[in-house]
Amino acid sequence: MSGEFWLHDDGGARREAFSIGETVFVAGRGLRPTTLYEFALAGAGERKDDTLLARYTSDRHGALSATLWPYVGLLHHGDNAPTIDKTCESFRAQTFTLRASATGRGRARDAHSIKFAVTRRDDAPHLFSSDAQGRLQTGVPHGDGAVAVALRNFPAGCVRVLIVRRQFGWRVGDPLEPARMRNGARAVTTIRHDGAASRVVYLARSAELAPGSYQFIARAYRPGWYEADELTLLRDDVISDRRFASLVVRRLFDERFDFDNGIVLTPQIAGRPLAHRPYFYFVNNFPKGTDVYAALDPDALPQGLTSQRAAIYVIEHKTATEWAASSALADISGPGMTPAVKTVPIVAGCVNWNTTLVWPNPQTTGRYDIVIDFGNNAPDPANFVSDATLDAPLDMIDGYVRVGFYVTEDPSLPGPFAGSIGQHDYALAAIDVPNTDAGPTPTDSLPLTATIRYPAQASGTDAACAAGAFPLIVIMHGNSSMDTSYLGYNYLLEHLAGHGFIAMSIYAPAGVGIETRARAILAHLNIMAQNNAQAGLFHNHIDLTQIGIMGHSRGGEAVVRAARINTTEALGWHIRAGISIAPTDYHHYGAPGIPLLVIYGANDGDVAGTWPDRTCFNIYDEAGRPRSFIFVYGATHDRFNTEWASIENTTELTWHITQSDLPHLISLTDHENVAKGYATAFMQAHLLGRDEQLEYFSANLKPSLVSAIKIHASHQEPGARVLDNFEQTPHDPSSNTAGGAVTTTALAPLAEDALRTLDVHSPHVTSGGRIVWQSSAGIYLSHVPAAAKDVSGFDVLSFRVTQKFGSLQNPPDQPQDFFVRLTDGGGKSRAIRVSAFTDIPYPYVRGEADLIKSALKSVRIPLASYAIANLGVDDVDLTNLQSVAFEFHADSTGEIEIDDIEFSA
Repeated sequence: MSGEFWLHDDGGARREAFSIGETVFVAGRGLRPTTLYEFALAGAGERKDDTLLARYTSDRHGALSATLWPYVGLLHHGDNAPTIDKTCESFRAQTFTLRASATGRGRARDAHSIKFAVTRRDDAPHLFSSDAQGRLQTGVPHGDGAVAVALRNFPAGCVRVLIVRRQFGWRVGDPLEPARMRNGARAVTTIRHDGAASRVVYLARSAELAPGSYQFIARAYRPGWYEADELTLLRDDVISDRRFASLVVRRLFDERFDFDNGIVLTPQIAGRPLAHRPYFYFVNNFPKGTDVYAALDPDALPQGLTSQRAAIYVIEHKTATEWAASSALADISGPGMTPAVKTVPIVAGCVNWNTTLVWPNPQTTGRYDIVIDFGNNAPDPANFVSDATLDAPLDMIDGYVRVGFYVTEDPSLPGPFAGSIGQHDYALAAIDVPNTDAGPTPTDSLPLTATIRYPAQASGTDAACAAGAFPLIVIMHGNSSMDTSYLGYNYLLEHLAGHGFIAMSIYAPAGVGIETRARAILAHLNIMAQNNAQAGLFHNHIDLTQIGIMGHSRGGEAVVRAARINTTEALGWHIRAGISIAPTDYHHYGAPGIPLLVIYGANDGDVAGTWPDRTCFNIYDEAGRPRSFIFVYGATHDRFNTEWASIENTTELTWHITQSDLPHLISLTDHENVAKGYATAFMQAHLLGRDEQLEYFSANLKPSLVSAIKIHASHQEPGARVLDNFEQTPHDPSSNTAGGAVTTTALAPLAEDALRTLDVHSPHVTSGGRIVWQSSAGIYLSHVPAAAKDVSGFDVLSFRVTQKFGSLQNPPDQPQDFFVRLTDGGGKSRAIRVSAFTDIPYPYVRGEADLIKSALKSVRIPLASYAIANLGVDDVDLTNLQSVAFEFHADSTGEIEIDDIEFSA
């Protein structure tokens, strides 16, 4: 027998006895690593067989921590369930034996037994989510249901109860942010308590709260107590549940999925624990070797779900064709991709549980989903049996119409050469280069100075190159009086070199324009070509067939110009990709003729976008395809360059960044991780042929080190079939670009024009459409002409969308959502929520109102989503598509702008 197990409460204290209503947790250490353990109550009385409570996996270090038995003794549901008071009064103390054993052949000896007692309630204050009668209530439909709490053993005096959004853990000092009621009021109730042993406190109707997961915090105090109004968690505050939701306010099932949308539940499940609030974060990217955890908080449940157990399967993501062939589940979460299905206790009515390890130490990169299988849906947990199939409407899946999560070679983490990076610097004589695009004169004097990082046999200055030839990346900085500006990207050079690139940052004198910077990029390519051809450090180590160019600010615009010069002057450099960070757009050069990535911060204080100054949105809009855009909430201009960031208090932070902006800015490290993650992925895709890295731009995959930052992407591929790009003149909102009719139901009159005309906060130079709805009956429908009806050869339906800033129809700081319906020529249709794939955020608000941008982002819905097997819904014939519709019954009011509705790769 190896290791030990123990039981503990939700505060982490070891316990051998629990009172009725508490949740029992199990933990272990010194166990067999990555091993599935089974936990069961020993048979007693009339029941001779053991009762399975759960199956959990130890991590790679042989540790385990999980929920074992929620609300022990209280899990009765239905109108005839006893109240919490009556259950406590009638309960008789019991002693149980928990058996924990490793599963699998040859592990029968690895068994443990723990005895523990369950007693009547103690004298400590306790807080439960309840209905108005005082019965335990863990879930309630969004409507007329009562939201209440049952107090036990609270002292006489004042009691203040806060409804808060669910966290997966609480610590003293955590901020308390009361939920907001529908009328905007904070969800806080204060009562005078007479000291009775129990009391039910009514708090709200469920319709007054937004659908979602909540916990309750109660503070007992005497009138006049100085800490009564503190909005931080105090030591003596009572929390209903520390580690999972106490109450889920559920959307009505048909409202969540629409009666024509099928009934496969697809909540987010995959994530990872955090050391700080909210203690768990849903993510979709797990670098190889990173443990995959899960937590569940569905916002809708089907009728008839009574099971108190669920099996968790981690499966390889399946295509629509594979699901059509079989709904069987093949778990791969054990060592070497072997089966290791977990079983977890759940709380009927809300079906949530806290953080659970579901796949320790994954070593195979790929696309995966997590399935919650309720099996035979047995209300008695002793009778639960998993059926190992995905069965709607009961079972749930993080994935299905999208990828649930990825296991990746993460581009934001150090690469395979990270321990052996060489450095080389050169400073050659200046050359004269044209300083405008009008001709060879006038000229600027350009010193040829650069710093280089490269894969080496050992770290150090001029260390010998690693074996092989590596793609070349050249980075050009922007304008500054600092002669050391080019050294501000050393963090990025070292990271790129660690991933197998020769990366260099080049110098330009202060004040020079875009032409000089573009010519500098090309001049340094010539130097590196000479270094590759001649005997020396880089001889035959530079792959000149795979070149990437990159720039920041004026350097970002120079990337566009350099690529165009290379083409128009037939220089022959094999420039495969360009990246522009916060580029200027002084000259409006147009398409660079190469794949382009633009990275831009929503709080840029330099290239800030004061009208009529153009910003990098114009660079993107005019770039040609493929093109990608990463819009980073909280990012500034200078923090992408460490030299500039060192003096930002006297530069950018005194320009277009206000005091109210400062709390929302992301850190210097965050800026570096954004640049490292997305630049590496983009160059890997276009210089190394790693097409899977394009999903960081096309599929909302985030580099793991920036997973907590709000980042919104646009991505557009060449060869799309355009349904409507709104560029036809004269503008006619009643027809689309393809020639089909556009009709509406219950909408304000459509508007189609230049986006800047429709919205003074639009940063775009394209035209688009504006849609306004004030009821849930609103529909925007665009017909597909017969000549374009076969879209089966495309991968996604794509469009760009933004909320209009300042519209009274858009609730401040709230996302918008709507359904996208495809209908075929036979009348079959299916509608899918946009939020199943991405969000439509409220525009980033900053201190200078004229800098707020109604910024478009891409929505890319896989067309397979409209044909994948889904109970109760039509399969759309993608060879005979008739129309695309936006249906606005997800939110009752809204105003959005749209562009580029198309079918694409």
